[in-house]
This record gives sequence, C-alpha cells and structure tokens, in this order.
Amino acid sequence: MSNPVHSPLDVPPQPLSPHSPLFDGYHPVEPGPAFTDADGGLIYPDDSLPSKPYAIEGTIIPHAELPQGTTLDRFGYPGGEWLSPEGTPFAERALPPGSAVKPYFEYVVADPARLPPGWRIEQSNVAPWFNQPGGGVQYRIIAPDGIDPSVTELLESGYLKAKGG
Repeated sequence: MSNPVHSPLDVPPQPLSPHSPLFDGYHPVEPGPAFTDADGGLIYPDDSLPSKPYAIEGTIIPHAELPQGTTLDRFGYPGGEWLSPEGTPFAERALPPGSAVKPYFEYVVADPARLPPGWRIEQSNVAPWFNQPGGGVQYRIIAPDGIDPSVTELLESGYLKAKGG
C-alpha cells in the first residue's frame, strides 16, 4: 500500500509576521511604472530571454545539485517554479511587496534522485527588481519543453517534502 502524497495546501501556512528576521533590511516600495504594465499588472523579468534578466550576470549554475536535507523556502503557493535557501532575506529575493503577505512554505530535499527525468535545478543570484536589491541565491525549477515546472511537481515526485512533513 502506498502512502498518499500530501500537498502543503492541505493546511496552508500563514504569512510570516512583519517582524520576522527575514524582513530585516526590507523597505516596501510600490513597484511603480518601471515594473507595471498599462493595466497595472506586475512586470516580472522575462525568464525566456537568453540574457536571463532575473539573474545577476555570471552567477548562473545551470545544473545545481542540491544534497538531501537541503532546506528551501518560498513566499507563495507551491504552483511556482522558484525557491530560495531557507532564511534568505526578503529584500534579497527582489519580490513585489504583495509577496510579503503570502503564505510562507518551507521544504526539504528528500531524495535528489527523484528529480523527474529531463528536469534540472538552475541556481543563480537574484537580480535587482521591484525596487529591491536582490543578491540572494535563488533556485529555478526547469522542465523539458511543454511541461510547466512547479514545486508541486517536485513534491509529488518525492524530490521535495514539506519541512516537518
């Protein structure tokens, strides 16, 4: 009998307190016209460009190998493809202010061999964006063409598990 995979969405965590040490050095600044489109939507770095504007030039490691037990975290639900090492300050992630009030999830690399075939983890340092300095380490989940990568997929494959789960 197999154990069912439980999603962190079964009991979503709360956002972090604004007094969390992860917010030390963070100064919320509205994105402004440089980071919003005509309809007011946020403009994120285009991750399809060869220049990889989401990363500081020269910091990209295309095939990062995260050892078992590595602790990662994320502001926002596991449908996304970005993670950071646990404890990376919010300002170093260069996220928009609205992300600060999203649920905060923590994960552990459970079994590196369970990364789905053709998938990889790209490591880089965060480029400044949304009026934040960036500079922190980030991990991008990359899947073969035609597949939408996500933390959820890595939880289901057994590569990741929810911290404490």
